[in-house]
Amino acid sequence: MLIGRAPVRISFSGGGTDLSSYYEKFEGRVVSATIDRYFYVHVDGRIDGMVQMTSSDYRSNLVFQSGNPPLARPPFEIALTTLRLLSMNGGGLNMFMGSQVPPGSGLGSSGAVAVNLVNVLASLSGKFLSKHEIAEKAYEVGHDLLGLPIGKQDEYAAAFGGINEFTFTRNKVEVRPVKIDSDVLERLERNLMLFYLGQTRESSEILKDQDSRTREGNPSTLEALHRSKELATKTRKAIEKGDVEELGRLLHLSWEEKKKYTDRVTNPRVESIYRAAISSGALGGKLTGAGGGGHLLLCCSEGRQRNVEEKLSSFGARRVLFRLEPEGASVREVGFGANC
Repeated sequence: MLIGRAPVRISFSGGGTDLSSYYEKFEGRVVSATIDRYFYVHVDGRIDGMVQMTSSDYRSNLVFQSGNPPLARPPFEIALTTLRLLSMNGGGLNMFMGSQVPPGSGLGSSGAVAVNLVNVLASLSGKFLSKHEIAEKAYEVGHDLLGLPIGKQDEYAAAFGGINEFTFTRNKVEVRPVKIDSDVLERLERNLMLFYLGQTRESSEILKDQDSRTREGNPSTLEALHRSKELATKTRKAIEKGDVEELGRLLHLSWEEKKKYTDRVTNPRVESIYRAAISSGALGGKLTGAGGGGHLLLCCSEGRQRNVEEKLSSFGARRVLFRLEPEGASVREVGFGANC
């Protein structure tokens, strides 16, 4: 049996500049970090030539003949497309998939799903892929084959792990690890808060709108994306220095720019929650995904966190405790079975 896992991420700044509509013209830049919440895949062999996919998140099951996967269909579209891409025509297998975060959470979970499946299925067929290759194939699954309006940051974050500054251009992606001392890392973790606001089903439409505006050269959208890219560099420097107050300020500025991408990024509930967080002592923050809901990342001194948590709980927002994780996607072998 192979067990693979890939982490989800929190995005500090620059999100949106990782879409091809932007980086192919202007170069994109994103600073993000992976956290200790994972998407898992368990794969075990079968002797009957059948493939069984099980999703614990969607409580769904799909069975088909090996070598003849059906066309992509929810909720198995990423798994089915990855099987086809990697030409998995061997024996049967059982595939169990489960996540520690809900779908539509704004933490890059779809990217983590694709990265994990590429990594596990490539390992199963005896192929070694570099982290760059894993990220690119995962992006191919989501963007090229499934036509999802996604950028590249989620796939690269899940593949590489840790805190990184990613630079996106037409021909390559440059990965710059943000290296900090252990005491700076601990300070960063102690001053970051994450709240789940509820599932968002609008991310695809928000990204389509943003992508369209970018391709059309909408001045307000492009200006906001340019500014977000500049803030990403400043954010990386603030993290390296362990300057929590500056990081909070930059998160706030990043959120203000993000809201200019399209008027669908925020809504009255999100705005009310964010204002409540700031008035309760948070230094700054932003939604971690495309917008509309999902998770809210805040930078807040330890002495103010109880006030913030109590205030946001009155809106139904639930705090999610987390640590930053350094590894990225991984696969381990725990023994193979051959039972039907």
